[in-house]
Amino acid sequence: MVVFCTFLFSIAQIFYKNAAERLSLSFEGIILNYFIWIALVFYGIGTLIFTYALKKGELSVLYPVISTSFVWVALFSFFIFDEPITFMKGIGISAIVLGVILLNSYKEVEDGSSSY
Repeated sequence: MVVFCTFLFSIAQIFYKNAAERLSLSFEGIILNYFIWIALVFYGIGTLIFTYALKKGELSVLYPVISTSFVWVALFSFFIFDEPITFMKGIGISAIVLGVILLNSYKEVEDGSSSY
């Protein structure tokens, strides 16, 4: 459930990037920039789902999963904006994924259950 939230948060970032490219620094320019509103909707839905997930799980286990949004954003940016995934980005992405796996597998070993 939290991984799905990170997917929604990452989609929101893509819309924020599009909003920034079309941004006019005026009240009307901000209000009429529909990319901002779409991004806020994705963030809002993701936040509601994440809040529900927190009801079922532990914050110390679930919150680190939010860092996987960096992985999604890097992949989306590569395919949508042609941004390169450099060697160092690859190392960072690998570290994030490995860290989330380790945190969640440690939790499973510690109490014999899976995290939500």
